[in-house]
Amino acid sequence: MSKEERGNFHRSLRVCFPLLKSETVTENDGSIIRVSIDDSFLGIISYLYDPQTDLPPLYKFYKKGFDSDQSYRSAGNRDKARSCSRRARGSRSLTHDDHLEEHGTGPILRLRPDLERNERRPVHQIISTATKDFLGTSTIPKYPVHETDSDGSPTTTTTTTTTAAIVVFWSRTAERRLNKKRNRTEQMAQDEDGLRHTLFVLKKRQREHLTAIQTLANSLGCRQSNIGVAGIKDMQAITYQFCSVRDLSPERVLRAASFLKSKGIEVGNVHKVDWDLRKGDLEGNQFEIVVRNLRQVQVSPRDGRAEEAYTTCILSHVAAMVDRVRRSGFLNFYGEQRVGTAGLSSIVGVRAFDIGRAILQQDFAKAIDLIMTGRLLCRGSETESEEIRLVRQTWKESGGDPVATWKKLPRGDRMMRERQVLKGMKRYGKDDPPSVLKCLHHNERVFWINAYQSYVWNLMATERVRRYGTKVVEGDLILEYGDSSAVKYVTEDMLTSDLTLHDVVLPMPGFDVKYPNNEVGKLYSEFLDRSGITFEKNSPLDATAKGSYRRLVAKAGNIDFDLKFSDLLPGTLDLSLTFDLPKGCYATMLLRELMLTTVVRDT
Repeated sequence: MSKEERGNFHRSLRVCFPLLKSETVTENDGSIIRVSIDDSFLGIISYLYDPQTDLPPLYKFYKKGFDSDQSYRSAGNRDKARSCSRRARGSRSLTHDDHLEEHGTGPILRLRPDLERNERRPVHQIISTATKDFLGTSTIPKYPVHETDSDGSPTTTTTTTTTAAIVVFWSRTAERRLNKKRNRTEQMAQDEDGLRHTLFVLKKRQREHLTAIQTLANSLGCRQSNIGVAGIKDMQAITYQFCSVRDLSPERVLRAASFLKSKGIEVGNVHKVDWDLRKGDLEGNQFEIVVRNLRQVQVSPRDGRAEEAYTTCILSHVAAMVDRVRRSGFLNFYGEQRVGTAGLSSIVGVRAFDIGRAILQQDFAKAIDLIMTGRLLCRGSETESEEIRLVRQTWKESGGDPVATWKKLPRGDRMMRERQVLKGMKRYGKDDPPSVLKCLHHNERVFWINAYQSYVWNLMATERVRRYGTKVVEGDLILEYGDSSAVKYVTEDMLTSDLTLHDVVLPMPGFDVKYPNNEVGKLYSEFLDRSGITFEKNSPLDATAKGSYRRLVAKAGNIDFDLKFSDLLPGTLDLSLTFDLPKGCYATMLLRELMLTTVVRDT
């Protein structure tokens, strides 16, 4: 039997015998087709009023496929099902055939009359899970059922009773998948030049990177994984970056431009390419930063102690500070954008690395609670809105009830991660936190793990400089041949060479890295042990990391500045800075080094 014939057999079996499933199995003497009972929906039998009547149409409806019947292909099926539900509340004469004729949706599953409302949820979950969200469901509270005698024949009386029923329809997920497949086919047919992808520049203002990418994916009707970016951009800035999207035309990107602009996102310089961007393709970043109301700290002795005061900043002082950073660089710390706002948890709330630590500890229920608990303090002194705090308060007071919390969610695209978590809890329940977390995009889960790695790196970098200063010591790690993944230990005979602190790297903890062969390496081990974290390659749910290496000191390129009186704040000075940084380096850390003083202030 040829491959095409086997395919025809599988398709025919699905249509003619919906309660069966088949698979091709390769054995030593050739291939065989194995047929078995499809148990996808058997879990709902105990919930149904008449499973023998209602279950086969569900199998047939799903096996027939979304593209096979034009009457089911409508993005408004969810609204139609709800309309049917509203009509059923006020009328007992609605029949199954009436519903199909009027609304064009799928089968109706009549539930047992004694089934409580809070016991219906598993039916929705089983259907959603078995079909990967391709089938949607809606509840009809009062659906007529004809009573039968004990032998199964209809009663001689004309009275009917009502019960809750679930109407099944093709979801928007199924329609989007079909449209995506069609668009890809049409695109490939039209693109005779072989340019299947689209490259464009994404501009965003006051938008978190991952939220912006999710908004972009929603507006383009594609998955986040189809959008390629080379790196993450900060929220507290106006940023520009190249993005690519697979198997989508430039016209489709431009059609979404007006909607994206209303969300603080703009697209431009759109054209077709035959490649897509990948994480790590970034060469570096260019920055233009204005520091307003610049003042200089003047320290003078008074009564045996140091007293400080602000004074007008002079050009020579700025030039000296910029020249120092240009020559010596700065400690390559990760910024608050990665690890979260610094401070006590009682003041700032949950930080990004807290969630990453819980995931690495494989305490997935705690990770979910931390995501929903959120931050008390954002960057600087900014706090979350009262509307968002109400959601978090409801989560806490309800003991993590997804239904109660969902009702408090704000409209629009705010709290997108929390929204996905609640959807996952409604689908999988509170007792399956790993599956709930999988409802979040892979990039988001990895971001939290990276945040914890960055937090550890910052601590170890601090200890490295505190213990050994700016000189290279035995046991340090340096890159071999400049390769970012190949490292070697500094030995005693290498200390006489021209090695400097700029050659030293520290590992981001993981299962595939080396640690320094000195006191710093021991600190890594002790800290991870106290945290209860072991990086293992086969840990579940991405609850691990490979690890990498990061230079201890970074240097800016093409750094330049201009000091002038402000147009916005008369009588004050503005410092304009332009510079380039290698990928992964934070401009906030350069500014921290540039503006440091030797006096520790209370505020």
